[in-house]
Amino acid sequence: MTHGSCRFKSGSGHHFRVCGEQKGNFVALYYTRTVEKDREYWWCACGRSAEQPFCDGSHKGTGVSPVQYVATRDREVFFCGCKRTDNAPLCDGSHEL
Repeated sequence: MTHGSCRFKSGSGHHFRVCGEQKGNFVALYYTRTVEKDREYWWCACGRSAEQPFCDGSHKGTGVSPVQYVATRDREVFFCGCKRTDNAPLCDGSHEL
């Protein structure tokens, strides 16, 4: 799928916007993950984590902190990948603006 100069692709719970011709030049729109009731998750707010959408501690020294998410039930959740959401850590569609 294309939009302007960008192509969209999905796979393994990742939904990406690939812009330009450079390989690796992409922004994850959102991440689909199955969460377990009462389990705690820490969403990466800085964008540096190699374990997106979750924190791996790469934010240290940035002044940015991860956001806690506690699942209220077993279900599929759409975690923000663009880091522009007003409803962190969940996707609110801000990537479409």
